[in-house]
Amino acid sequence: DADRAERPHVPPRKARPQRCRSHCGQRCASESQRLQQPMFRRLVDAALRRYPFIDGDRLGVIGVSYGGYMTSWIVGHTDRFKAACSEAAINNVATQVGTSDIGHHWTIEEQGGVPPWEDLDRYVRLSPLTYVKDIRTPLMIVHGENDLRCNIIESEQLFVALKRLGREVVFVRVPDAGHGFGVLGRPRQRLERFRIILDWFGKHLSPGA
Repeated sequence: DADRAERPHVPPRKARPQRCRSHCGQRCASESQRLQQPMFRRLVDAALRRYPFIDGDRLGVIGVSYGGYMTSWIVGHTDRFKAACSEAAINNVATQVGTSDIGHHWTIEEQGGVPPWEDLDRYVRLSPLTYVKDIRTPLMIVHGENDLRCNIIESEQLFVALKRLGREVVFVRVPDAGHGFGVLGRPRQRLERFRIILDWFGKHLSPGA
């Protein structure tokens, strides 16, 4: 089961932008920064022109793991989407170092081999949590309580900040669920996850919502 409760993956590397990793679905380092640029908006505009069945006034965004990180990042840099769902995300790259099963080596390597105690500004700059004051898109946060790859503390930090700011946010904590439970979890968990996510977007993206 997924408990409805109201209660933040890793960014870019410092160098070697062509070298990509996949432990957390991580992409090349400069990706999150590029989403701040007009290119991201042009991509969305191009999709709207190419596919006329897409309603530009009812866009949603969702991502899991690295996609969750990018979802948290996107809604902190644009209000273009009417609703979002960030799942199993990293929202504070510095805390990921000490709470992930691979954080002590992989997360640091993703930052060019520089740990947070040597360049905290970099970790802060690349963390979606830093831009939480700019998140005004209704956000659902989903996280498995047994996630060792991206600890649930990441979602808890983002949820608490958004609640303090009075933003619309829902936190779904999933007991006995690890990273990627939506694909690898128990059937009941997977079905409930789909139901909750569809209800969330149905509420915010339905005509007239």
